[in-house]
Amino acid sequence: MLQAKDVDIHKAVGVLQNTIQALSAYRDDFDQVKRTAQNIAERWGVQSEFTEIRKRRMKRHFDELSQDERLSDGESRFRINVFNASLDIINSQLSQRFTSMRETNKLF
Repeated sequence: MLQAKDVDIHKAVGVLQNTIQALSAYRDDFDQVKRTAQNIAERWGVQSEFTEIRKRRMKRHFDELSQDERLSDGESRFRINVFNASLDIINSQLSQRFTSMRETNKLF
């Protein structure tokens, strides 16, 4: 779409803004993405369950107040470390790479 001969800079900036907004909305809809992935995995006969890891005991000093917990739930680990992280990287890269195009669009 962005490489078509009849696309001007205004249309390209609009497409990029819509893509960035769609990715931001997609980040908040993890449950729907998970259901879709489970349906595809079921059709292909692939296991779609997250593996659980053993919860490790952390040594704490007597004066520590921190109650930080490691993510032992496989789904939460995947959502935070893979799904959200990937979408954040894609979103920031799109924003950074096309800032000059947006600035040029503002001038015209």
